[in-house]
Amino acid sequence: AVVSVMNFKKHEHKQFLVDVVNFVCANAPTEKDRERMKMVVLDGKTKHRHGLVVSERVVNTPLELSSPLQQAIFDEIDWATEDEPTEEKRDEYKFTHFLMLTRVYHSDGGKGKGKGDKTNKNKNKSKKEKGQGQDGAGDTVVYVRPEDQFFHTECEWSFTFPAKHVHDIEGLQQQRLVMWISKQAVRKARQSLDSLFGKYLPAC
Repeated sequence: AVVSVMNFKKHEHKQFLVDVVNFVCANAPTEKDRERMKMVVLDGKTKHRHGLVVSERVVNTPLELSSPLQQAIFDEIDWATEDEPTEEKRDEYKFTHFLMLTRVYHSDGGKGKGKGDKTNKNKNKSKKEKGQGQDGAGDTVVYVRPEDQFFHTECEWSFTFPAKHVHDIEGLQQQRLVMWISKQAVRKARQSLDSLFGKYLPAC
């Protein structure tokens, strides 16, 4: 498994980060989603300190590792704000928001839609706790990684778009899920994940 966070400000001119952001913007399903990406992610004048979460693991990784993996990376970020040797280094880890990219499956054959409305998440919380959620009428979302359902519930806005060059499952279409989530909301999602898989979250 690989879990890391890239500081947007520090790496804003690095080609790999430019390519990722351009790819997401090009595939954003609505103008509103593209504007959100430009305003909060690309605008160098934004007050947000944000990072790109890179999280991948092999298919047969035990689900029980979801919580310790997520707790570990965000704990490391918190510790780095105090433990790094210089103020400049400590400031690099004082994130306010995170951009997350993951994959999910949709049952409706899939038109990527902006998902900024918080009511879309709250009204279906009970189904998401089972690893699925409703994302519009008749559209079931299947989360590949357990933590994504909790991040999705707590995020400020999100959208999906169809994945390319992948093998879909019968009745389901693989899509990319993009989420913008605050540090405080990450904490809530971690608590929910912790309650599902065990006590890995340090006490405050």
